[in-house]
Amino acid sequence: MKLKSVLKRTVISFGIIFAVLYLFWCFGVPKILNSDYMVKKYETIVEEKLGFQIDVDGFNFKTRPDLSFTVYVREVSSIKDEIEVLDFVYHSKILSVKPSSINAKKINLDLSGAKHLFKKDDNKKSKFDMNKIEIPLINIHRMFVKID
Repeated sequence: MKLKSVLKRTVISFGIIFAVLYLFWCFGVPKILNSDYMVKKYETIVEEKLGFQIDVDGFNFKTRPDLSFTVYVREVSSIKDEIEVLDFVYHSKILSVKPSSINAKKINLDLSGAKHLFKKDDNKKSKFDMNKIEIPLINIHRMFVKID
């Protein structure tokens, strides 16, 4: 009798904890990640990786009930026009950060201004196995690459 009541309380406790965490995922995480502070933080992280300043407009992070998420960005542009991306949408896989699909309406890329992104480091040896890579669905409506 005592074991049954302890088991019942444990199951109820885990159920309540799971429900609170699920509600936080659905409603709390998007509010935190859509804040202006976090968007500025994303901009600085991308600027460090790219090496030039960017501006992110219309950032929106949405969670889905299946524990995946979607990121909408209306526009990503650089100050010197090295890169411009319009209507970017990123859908993740269930319980993962890996993409299931990536969509963009328009991408403009000026390779003359962004050559440093494609420099090859000969000191690094990369192990790349095509059998293990999962390629997401990529849908880009229009892409313009300037090579000058």
